Amino acid sequence: MRRGLVKSLDAEGVRGTMGQRFTWEKLYYVDHVSQRFRGRVSRRVKDNQLDLVFEGGKLIIPPMIHDRGRVWELINSMPAQVRDDGVPRETQPAADRPMTGEDFMRFLNSLPQRRRD
Repeated sequence: MRRGLVKSLDAEGVRGTMGQRFTWEKLYYVDHVSQRFRGRVSRRVKDNQLDLVFEGGKLIIPPMIHDRGRVWELINSMPAQVRDDGVPRETQPAADRPMTGEDFMRFLNSLPQRRRD
């Protein structure tokens, strides 16, 4: 396992692969990080991963996850600053209200169940 990756999300917060636990109240900002590939031709993959920066540390949501689009949408709806490669976004979509724990649990329960073999 890689250090600093998100293992699970719930209504209270985020758990990392190394046992770290951060609550949503301590979320400072969400950074949409691009990845650069260098070689004969340089290439940039925009919005490759999400860095969740909390008061006590940082966790990464990698790009290869189940239902990526819905998770990105959920994280972007959190009442925290959103950045693109460290630069704060100028215009953020206005939310009618911040996401509550009930909204988060409703989202999680709407995801299809995966079989564990």
